[in-house]
Amino acid sequence: MQPEPSPELAELRLAAFWRAIREGAGADLREVLAREPALAHACDERGVSALLQARYGGRFAAVEALLEARAGALDVYECAALDQTKILEARLAAQPALVRALSPDGFTALHLAAFFGSSGSVRALLSRGAAVETEAQNPMKVRPLHSAVAGGDEECVRLLLSAGATVDARQAGGFTALMGAASAGRADLVRLLLRYGASGAARDDSGKRAVEHALGRGHVAAAKLVE
Repeated sequence: MQPEPSPELAELRLAAFWRAIREGAGADLREVLAREPALAHACDERGVSALLQARYGGRFAAVEALLEARAGALDVYECAALDQTKILEARLAAQPALVRALSPDGFTALHLAAFFGSSGSVRALLSRGAAVETEAQNPMKVRPLHSAVAGGDEECVRLLLSAGATVDARQAGGFTALMGAASAGRADLVRLLLRYGASGAARDDSGKRAVEHALGRGHVAAAKLVE
C-alpha cells in the first residue's frame, strides 16, 4: 500500500494535471494519472469536468488519456459531448430526468451533443423527450439549434429542425441560427434553415441582418442566399 502524498506533492500533481489538460499533453497527463488516478474525475471550481474541458478545447490527446482512465465512467454531459451513445442510453434508462438536467455550466445534454456534432446522441436524447427549446442557463442563452449551428454539423441541425426547434429563436444579442450560419459562411446550413422558414429579414440587437453578418466576414455566397 502506497503512502499518501504530502499536501505539497498533491498540489504539484494537481497543477501538473490541469497544465496537461490546458496544453493537451496526453503523455504528461497519463504520467500524472498513473500516480493519481482519482484526478481523472476532477472538476474545476464550477463543477465542469476535466474531460469536458479537454473536449471544449479540442485537446484530443487529453480526451483520450482521460477516457482510458475513466473506463466508461461518464456522466450524461460527457457522453453527449463525446457521442458515447450506448453509455448515454444506459444513464438515461436509469435516470430519465437527466434528459432535461443542466450541466454545471448551464447546458443540457442536448446542447452539448448538438454543439459537438454527436448526431447519435442527439437522436438518443430526442427519442427520450429532450426539449429542443431549452435555453442555456448562462450568458449565451443559446438553444440546442444555436449550438448545432455553432458546431457546424448539418445532420444535428436537421434533426433539431425536424423535431420542431423554432428556427428563428434568438440567443443573447438577438442572434438567430441563420445569422450564425451566414456569419460562418455555411451556405449548406443557410439553405437548410431557409427551407424551414428562417427569416433573412430578422435583425439582431444591433440592427444587423444575416446578410450583413455574412458580408462582414467576407462570405459572399452565403450573403446572396439571405439578401
